[in-house]
Amino acid sequence: MRRTPYPWLLATALLCLGGVGCLKDLEDLCQTDADCPEGKRCADVDGVRYCVGDSTGEAGSGGTGGSGGSGGTGGAGGTGGSGGLEPHEAVVDITLEPSPELVEYQENFNRELDKVAFIYMTGGEQRRVEVDLAKSTSLPAHPVEARLPLASVTETLNLGVEVLAQRLEGGPAVLATGQTTAEVSAQAKKTELTISLSLNPDFDWDLDGDPDLHDCEPDDPNVFHGAVDVCDGVRTACEDFCFIPLEDAHFVRDLACSTVERKCAAV
Repeated sequence: MRRTPYPWLLATALLCLGGVGCLKDLEDLCQTDADCPEGKRCADVDGVRYCVGDSTGEAGSGGTGGSGGSGGTGGAGGTGGSGGLEPHEAVVDITLEPSPELVEYQENFNRELDKVAFIYMTGGEQRRVEVDLAKSTSLPAHPVEARLPLASVTETLNLGVEVLAQRLEGGPAVLATGQTTAEVSAQAKKTELTISLSLNPDFDWDLDGDPDLHDCEPDDPNVFHGAVDVCDGVRTACEDFCFIPLEDAHFVRDLACSTVERKCAAV
């Protein structure tokens, strides 16, 4: 049952009916809750602000909580359960097809493959899923299985692939890359894809600053472009048009382009 705000206010209202005065002619008795006694609040009724009610009364009973699940349904007056937000997952079998250049490169250098990574966008976020390649020196002939989390049951993915290989030091780096666009679904038992791979022209196994494709000695960090001194004890030349032959088919650049072989002083 609703309480009458104040006896005097009721009396004033009766007087108003009798033509003595009206609420709108009264002055405000408060402006904010701070102007009211403890437990009261400042309210506007018919144009007059006065302290009413008990702002600290017993809280009403909450509704029945929602059941779990994907954003559970709340009960009467209750708040829906947060539910599980586990993403959907698509299982894909991906066949990796190396380019002729990549095949030739691996036949010559047998780089140790570390893992293959799948990169894509889902639900507005980039995802990266990695699958180990068991330290092999050749790409697997069989398809690579990957489980790709999805924000939706079915999505069209712009799927990027990176094959990582070990280097002389510093951990693995991208040896080959590929890309495809495909529709995948969490409802499908498995989706089969084929992705062509190309050699990454920037892969540098010996970390000497020369990518393997341009390094005259990809396995020797002491041999790289830009050597200028044949007598410094390190064979480090690879480029330009003036070369002096050394042992084992190594060369150093002769800055003077002299036809006379330079001699190093005995140490």
